Amino acid sequence: MKKILKSKFFISALVCTIIALLLLGLVFLFTQKFTFIGVMDAFLIAGTIEFLFGWIIFISNHGVFDIVIYGVKQFFMGFAGKKQKKSYLEYTTEKSKVSKHIFISLWAVGGAMIITSLIMYLIYLG
Repeated sequence: MKKILKSKFFISALVCTIIALLLLGLVFLFTQKFTFIGVMDAFLIAGTIEFLFGWIIFISNHGVFDIVIYGVKQFFMGFAGKKQKKSYLEYTTEKSKVSKHIFISLWAVGGAMIITSLIMYLIYLG
């Protein structure tokens, strides 16, 4: 039991759950709908935001945004008359990766909230 509580995935999932609850509260404050439909919408919105944030981290980990970030930096540094210290190859090889337990826990918590919203929707229809 102690090993599970100290695992990186458990800690990440706990932090993601806290963030999801904060997002849920913010959606409630923004929409001001405290009905069953409001709760269902809040779960769907907060879960979708968290799930998509996990996908952005996953995509960034695989280097999809590297050329865009490097190019924009190069463009704006050109206005200042400076040049980047690293080439694109050095930039991509030295870039640190995000641990995969972080985006997996974002997917898990966001997916759980989306599934909860869908179950609530089925209850609402039935």
